[in-house]
Amino acid sequence: MNTWIYLCSCLPEMQNFCTPQEKVTFNFDPREIPWKKYLLYFAWGLRYFILKENCEVPAQGDRADVLTAQGAHKSSTFSWLFQRGYDFKPSKPQLIRQKILSSDKVKNVIRDIMVNRSVSMSDSEYEAFLLKQADKHCDFIMSTYDLKWMRITGSIVHFALKRIYEKIVVDEKALEKIKNYDQKKNGPLIFMPTHRSYLDFILVSYIFYSYSIKCPHIVAAEDFLNMVLVHHLLRGSGALFIRRKKVEYMEIYWAVLYEYIQYLLLDEGWLEFFVEGTRSRYGKTLAPKVGILSIVTDLVFDNKL
Repeated sequence: MNTWIYLCSCLPEMQNFCTPQEKVTFNFDPREIPWKKYLLYFAWGLRYFILKENCEVPAQGDRADVLTAQGAHKSSTFSWLFQRGYDFKPSKPQLIRQKILSSDKVKNVIRDIMVNRSVSMSDSEYEAFLLKQADKHCDFIMSTYDLKWMRITGSIVHFALKRIYEKIVVDEKALEKIKNYDQKKNGPLIFMPTHRSYLDFILVSYIFYSYSIKCPHIVAAEDFLNMVLVHHLLRGSGALFIRRKKVEYMEIYWAVLYEYIQYLLLDEGWLEFFVEGTRSRYGKTLAPKVGILSIVTDLVFDNKL
């Protein structure tokens, strides 16, 4: 039987390093956890999932079931689905590509490779070759974020989830805060859910789509590129792909990925990624990987936001 032991002896020390504003934003004081609500749902989970009792989810005034949200809609489910979504239009892919390829970071990486090259090409030929490699990495990574693709994906996901789950309960007050979030004033939103199943990233986008909230760009692994049609749906719904295996000119790939993610956030896009880097096979949270996280935090440290 699995056992989880949570040590929190370092929390007071961590809080001493935080400013008053940080203590509000990153509130990890266990004394402020709503234990009554937590234990209520814990007891319900034991009865429903372990003891297999037929009991209703504890009533909460600010909770709603996404799967039955269209019940009040007078028209069909399809009409409801195709009236959902937030029509966020990022910059055109060709414009983003040009900005990435002309960025200082990509140029500097190409210059370093040219200095240490071991191929018999002229400078102009080799530079053109390396720019072509950078362009190929753009093709591999970049999303084709578009509302029409989201509506197709959202419809498929909706009917699939209705066959799998009885309910998907969400906090509507919290979703309303996200919907009314002022990115120009407060900066982009970064979502970092745990990654214990393949449904984690699907559910976040599905819930946002259902409530007409801007869906985040999702950092997805290259494994999905081998799935026929699925990778087109994911890319059109905001997925950007990263490599797990090393390829030639990996430095150029990292420079392109770095610039692309930062440009998305500066272009008023939101980002979702899993700090664990991969899916947990054991149901436990994995140790974090800092690759994507460092790209995001550099925006703040470099005063770009």
